Amino acid sequence: MRRIGITLAVLMITALFSGAAFAKITVTSNAGGYDVVPLENLVKNAWEDPTKFSNGSGNAALYSSQVANLNGYQNYDLFAVMIGGNVGVQMPSLSLSNVGDELSSGDIYAGGSVSIAGNLGLNLGVLPLPVDLDGWYGNIKFGKFTSPEIGNIKSESSILGLGVSYGILEGGDLFFGFLKWRGISASSGINYITSKTTISDIPFQFSGGALKVDSKMNVVTDSTIVSIPLELNTSGRLFWLINLNVGIGADLNVGSSEIIMSNNSDILLLNGTKVGTMTMTGSTDEGPSFVRPRVMGGFGVCLGPVTIDISAAYYLMSGGSVGASAGIVW
Repeated sequence: MRRIGITLAVLMITALFSGAAFAKITVTSNAGGYDVVPLENLVKNAWEDPTKFSNGSGNAALYSSQVANLNGYQNYDLFAVMIGGNVGVQMPSLSLSNVGDELSSGDIYAGGSVSIAGNLGLNLGVLPLPVDLDGWYGNIKFGKFTSPEIGNIKSESSILGLGVSYGILEGGDLFFGFLKWRGISASSGINYITSKTTISDIPFQFSGGALKVDSKMNVVTDSTIVSIPLELNTSGRLFWLINLNVGIGADLNVGSSEIIMSNNSDILLLNGTKVGTMTMTGSTDEGPSFVRPRVMGGFGVCLGPVTIDISAAYYLMSGGSVGASAGIVW
């Protein structure tokens, strides 16, 4: 308990004193004597402070760490193996189809991340150790994923995590085994998460005075997060076939989520004649939110020790994740 307290204190101090390293958007224009100030001001104002996008991208990377979880299978006898994928999104008020349009017109509070990983759990009580670990379970989660380019978006992610859980209540069988309650478990651990997404050719248009710019922008989001999950879960199995689970939790997080934006554009007269060029660069680093509470749930189909599982987590501050996994619980 003392080590856990020291760890949490270090995380809180780090979160309080690691401010955002933010450089505002820089716009350089040359339009052959034309007044470019109105046009420059429109562009600068639209992306004056893209920290919301940076924060949203970091949160989404965190949400995708719910990949291949074992929330629905507490108190197993020996081991559990799960392999799966997960999509995390921070989307308070947008649909996926509108992200490009919203980003092109300015800062948005949004982000997305995809993870693929495996998770290996072990009942620590079966180990021949001098200490009694009955009721304790450990797990290791690891994975790396690079997506193909879809709609000018390409992403990379990785996760390495260590976890431990304890069965608070053991559970048991009812109605001759037709209903199996798996009990209640408390879990924690530590996850190291990285996520990098490149969004190319985002169109944007501005008109100011006698000039306009009609161009495309490139954005790179690069997140590195250390997270401590805290969870309570319970689950049950119906008719030896259907598995259901629910839970509550929160993540304590520190890290970095950097946004790099760049663009080279032609400056045009309103009739389309080119009269100059505009270069835009900028970056911001606003990591994930320190505390993110969530509720979880899942539905699985069991075929003996083999299970196929669909899980979801809703983060109470406008975000969530959905994942699918398959594995063996013995």
